[in-house]
Amino acid sequence: MKKWGFFLLLILCIGFVAGNTTSIFQDDKNHLDYRESYESVQNKEITEDQIYQGNLLLVNYEYPVRQESVKSDVVNLFKHGELSKGYGVFDTDIHLSEEVAQKFSEMVDAAEKDGVHHFLISSGYRDFEEQNRLYQEMGSNYALPAGYSEHNYGYHLMWDLLKRR
Repeated sequence: MKKWGFFLLLILCIGFVAGNTTSIFQDDKNHLDYRESYESVQNKEITEDQIYQGNLLLVNYEYPVRQESVKSDVVNLFKHGELSKGYGVFDTDIHLSEEVAQKFSEMVDAAEKDGVHHFLISSGYRDFEEQNRLYQEMGSNYALPAGYSEHNYGYHLMWDLLKRR
């Protein structure tokens, strides 16, 4: 009797699994919707000048930094303590766009409300001369050539969280 009960339970389980897996092999309406939405995507050509406009700028070996795209409001964060409210700077020679520093402060304030503290900016803007010096000293495994690094724009920064005990 126990064998028949076990056999019946096994048949029910197999039937349940088989009944629920048939939909895997059938086209789902949601999948069709995704395909239709991809087919309606249109490509838009942009001019080379448009690559260098706005706050989202492309920089790589094919599209180097243009001098006119470098932020004009770059300041020394150590000398402008009002901009580095809520976070520290690694040394006295870190530069960053004032606008980016203010946005980073807003992010730090929001993070502190969530219990995340002790931010430190370790790197920011580098002019072409400084980037070239770093590239020559450290090599291509550490730095990019002048004009091919996001640090040359004034938008880019590197930050860390310090653990305090």
